[in-house]
Amino acid sequence: MSLFHRKSQGVMLTDTAKQLTKQINKGFELIGSGVGAATQIESLQRLVLEVVQSLLENWLVPRLNDFYDCFPNVELQLNASEQLVDFNQRDIHGHLHFGHG
Repeated sequence: MSLFHRKSQGVMLTDTAKQLTKQINKGFELIGSGVGAATQIESLQRLVLEVVQSLLENWLVPRLNDFYDCFPNVELQLNASEQLVDFNQRDIHGHLHFGHG
């Protein structure tokens, strides 16, 4: 299969090469999309917070859209809990609590 015609001014693509180029470009677009998706997943950061139920419902949840707008690569895991967190025993990044704690 010939892909190029040699001319005095350089090289020209054959019709076969032009068709092949369209398919190759589709392949590169798929590869680019896959790499982009993998990079986005890899850059996603997970943050685990324990939050008192009333604080979670009345203060934090209404602000989540603004948070995600500012930090699109952060995935929040929110756990409602009235108990103080022992950071030595659990894999928690932060705890929002009223009072002494």
